[in-house]
Amino acid sequence: MPVVGEEAVEQEPGLVDLIARPGETCWVVDPLDGTANFASGKDRFAMIVCLVHDTVAVGGWILDVPRGTMAVALKGRGVTLDGTPVRRSKPARPPIGFVGYKVKKEFDRQLPPARRRTLGRVSTLNCAGAEYLEVLAGRADFNLYRMTKPWDHAAGTLMVEEAGGAAQRFDGKPYTAAQPINSGLITAIHPQTLTQVRELFEAVRMPLLAGLP
Repeated sequence: MPVVGEEAVEQEPGLVDLIARPGETCWVVDPLDGTANFASGKDRFAMIVCLVHDTVAVGGWILDVPRGTMAVALKGRGVTLDGTPVRRSKPARPPIGFVGYKVKKEFDRQLPPARRRTLGRVSTLNCAGAEYLEVLAGRADFNLYRMTKPWDHAAGTLMVEEAGGAAQRFDGKPYTAAQPINSGLITAIHPQTLTQVRELFEAVRMPLLAGLP
């Protein structure tokens, strides 16, 4: 079965097309998510594996290697974190989430103080796999990404959806692993959180996102 991953696609760019090809089945793999963290000796890195069939993510696995934490999702059968089912819950606090440094800067700079306080702490772990695990564990509530390489996000978005949440592009359409990587992504396990984060994001002018579809 074909394997689609960052290293493989660098050698053979056409491999990525398998994800969007009807009837195809392939593995989408990131053997070391959080490469910069790993290279600098930080303990935030993960392995991500997703099985895509007929353009749809049907299985996902994320392993936090340093901590041994493992999430598994099968389409239509839910998601577990270290064997315990993950279920949707509404945060009892301003939503905490993960965004890139530039987006965080614009949130802090442009949002009026009262509106900024409706959003909790935003940060980045520089490792999408670890960030999805934090959301599944309930220690964070949403993720927002500009770039959406499938080996970083196909498994995690399936997990969020199997927990009862949603994953949307910046234009409001549902996320798919086959979408253009500059279509953006917002995920949250609770729909109210997704709506709130989207409204705040749309209220901020983001020059760095100009020209996105």
